[in-house]
Amino acid sequence: KNTCSLSKYTQSVLDDLNIHSNIELDYLKHDQPITVTCMSGFEVTEDVPEAVYTCNNGYLPDFTACNEEDSAVLTTVIICVIVLGIAVILLFLFIVVQWKKKKDASYNMQQRRDIELNPRTLR
Repeated sequence: KNTCSLSKYTQSVLDDLNIHSNIELDYLKHDQPITVTCMSGFEVTEDVPEAVYTCNNGYLPDFTACNEEDSAVLTTVIICVIVLGIAVILLFLFIVVQWKKKKDASYNMQQRRDIELNPRTLR
């Protein structure tokens, strides 16, 4: 009467949910837990590869599908490379602008010296 049937969790249903087929029972008794383990490379939530469900007065919550593991490391590396690339480009632009200012200033100083040394260039 207070049991929970596991008959709906056939091999194909478990495969669709990415759950390792380690369920050997046909039903659970009241308050009896069952641990459901995800297939390799899958997780219930981040870094949690299994979930525990308990039969409660004939009610068993539906098994949650396991999702593919998120590669947080890869995402972090990609973001770092992008940020570093932008920083290098900005640094390069800053250096070019500073070099150009220095070159322009040097050119202007040369013109002033020429004028001071040879006032006839103004005529």
